[in-house]
Amino acid sequence: MKQGMTPLFANSSAAVLSDRLIGEEKLNRLMEASIDDALKLLAEQGYGDGLISTANDFGALIDAEKRKLCSFFKDYMTDEKAVASFLLPFDYLNAKVAMKCKYMKINLPELSDYGLINPKELSEKILADDYGELPAEMSKALGDIDLMFFEGDRTPLAVDVTLDKAMYANIRRVVERSKCAALADYYAREADCKNLLMLFRVAKADKSEDFYKRLLLDGGYVPTEELVKLFGLDADKKAAALAKYDCAAVAKHAAEDGNLIAAEKEARRYTQAAFYNSRHSAETIEPLAVFFLDKTTEIDNVRLILTCLKNNVGRAEIAARLNAYV
Repeated sequence: MKQGMTPLFANSSAAVLSDRLIGEEKLNRLMEASIDDALKLLAEQGYGDGLISTANDFGALIDAEKRKLCSFFKDYMTDEKAVASFLLPFDYLNAKVAMKCKYMKINLPELSDYGLINPKELSEKILADDYGELPAEMSKALGDIDLMFFEGDRTPLAVDVTLDKAMYANIRRVVERSKCAALADYYAREADCKNLLMLFRVAKADKSEDFYKRLLLDGGYVPTEELVKLFGLDADKKAAALAKYDCAAVAKHAAEDGNLIAAEKEARRYTQAAFYNSRHSAETIEPLAVFFLDKTTEIDNVRLILTCLKNNVGRAEIAARLNAYV
C-alpha cells in the first residue's frame, strides 16, 4: 500500500477507472470486428499500456493489463487482508506449475508476478523442497504432495486438489481477520459455487462419489456432507434439494443447461453479489474490491473475445459466454 493511502482516495481513484471499463457498446464492436481490428480498438483504449499485439501474441496484452490491475490494487487497497485474499490465488497457481514441472522434470515456464510471493523465490524454494518460509497452508500442501508422489499418486490432479484446498484454507484464515465482512461472504459463496458446479460436472463425466468427495472445498454455506448425499440423484432432484439455499439459481441453471455456461455465469454473479450492497460506500474498502472484480471480468471478457475471434467462433456464442460487471 502507498504511504498515506485512505479508502476515500482509493475509492475515488477506482471510480475514475471504473468509468473507463469497456462497456456493452465497445464489447459489441469487438465481437463484430476481425481480430486485427479488435486489437486496434484495444490499443486505442490504451489496453496493456499500448502494447502492440497480433493475433498470435495477444496473451502478452492481457498479461500487461492484469499486471497493471494487480499493481494498482496492491498500491491502493488499504486492507492488507483484502490484498492477500485476492492475490493469493496467483501464488497458488504458480505453486501448481512449479510442482508439476518439478515432478515432470521439465523446465519451468515464466511464472506470473501478479501475486504476493516473488515468483523466482517461490520456484527456487519448491525445486529445493524448502517450504518453511511459505504460507503455512501452502507449505503443508507442498509437503503432502511430495508424500503422495513418493507413495505413487503422481497425477496433476493430486497437485491441483491439494493446493486448491490449501488456498481456500489460507484465504479463510486471512479474511477472518479482516474488518470487511463481505470478504468472508464472497469466499464462502465461491466455495459453494465451485462445489455445486463440480457436483454436476463429476456426474456428467461419470466419475465416482469418492472422486467428488476428494474435490470438495470447505468453508461454504452448503454443508459438504449434504452435497455428497445428493451425488447419486438426477440433475433435477439435485436442484430441487438445493432450492433452500441462496445459491439455488446456480443449481437450477446447472440442471437445465447441459454445458453449464449459464450456471457458470450465475455462479460469478452470485459470488460477486457479496459486495453489491456496499459497492458505493466511500469510506470502506468495498468499492475498490468491486473495481478489482469488474476489471477482472473485463479482462476475462476481452481474452474470451480475442480467443473466439482467432478461432472463428460466432458472435452469438461469444455473447452467451460474456460476464456482467457487479
